[in-house]
Amino acid sequence: MTKKRKLILGGTVGCLILVVCMCCCCLSLLFLPYNSTGVSRATNIQKCFARYSQFSPELPAPQGLRTLFICIRNPDIYLMETFDDCVKAGYPVVETFPARCVGPNGMSFTDTSEFIDLDTPAPTPTPVPMLTPTPAPSESSLDVVVYYSSDPESYEDPTYSVPVDRTSNRTDIGTYTIEELISGPTSAERMLGLFTPIELGGTSNCDGDDFTLIINQQTKKARLQFCKEIVSAGIGDDARIISTVNGTLTQFSTVDEVIILTRDGNCFGDESGMNQCLE
Repeated sequence: MTKKRKLILGGTVGCLILVVCMCCCCLSLLFLPYNSTGVSRATNIQKCFARYSQFSPELPAPQGLRTLFICIRNPDIYLMETFDDCVKAGYPVVETFPARCVGPNGMSFTDTSEFIDLDTPAPTPTPVPMLTPTPAPSESSLDVVVYYSSDPESYEDPTYSVPVDRTSNRTDIGTYTIEELISGPTSAERMLGLFTPIELGGTSNCDGDDFTLIINQQTKKARLQFCKEIVSAGIGDDARIISTVNGTLTQFSTVDEVIILTRDGNCFGDESGMNQCLE
């Protein structure tokens, strides 16, 4: 047999194999329109031919056609390229980091979606609107108490009084506490029976003020003089006023004794009339 005849015979055999392959493709299209992953057979056949065209120059004709035929019959294996392809084909996933899908014939595909791209800059965070903070209380704020009378206890014992918390950042903290005593307890505190025994009437002789307060730092005596008339029904009211004023002012370390004077400068509650508090 001459060399020319051998070439003709080889080409004929190749054509016959190609015809057989095409027949198988047609049968696949007729009886198996979709593979296990829901991809059409026609699409897979196109991919197999594209791959055959890519590698056919490197493979002998019989081997290349055989590979093409196997690819058409088992596209899930021979067209498997990614981790997702492997998972869709139903092959097991190994729980590693990153995850791996183990395919047939020792093939393994890594889940690249779990990789961290260090070259991609991190997204710019969305600016958070700044909120204006609520001002904190001044460092000079002080917690103090104001003493009020209580119903019915203070009627049974006029010296009985109840301390109530207050907070102020004023420098004249003693004046503040007496102002709170005169203005009386809050509505919630009144519901608990608390009341102020101090009731003032008439006009002021201190430029409109209700009182003046002087504290002698050396003697630790506080001198409280009311600028208006003190409304009192007698000894009981006087005792309740003295008790609440003394309790309110002697809470301070600068006050050991309190002198209470009326509008006219007389000792408040002094029944003797001798102004003994001024001695």
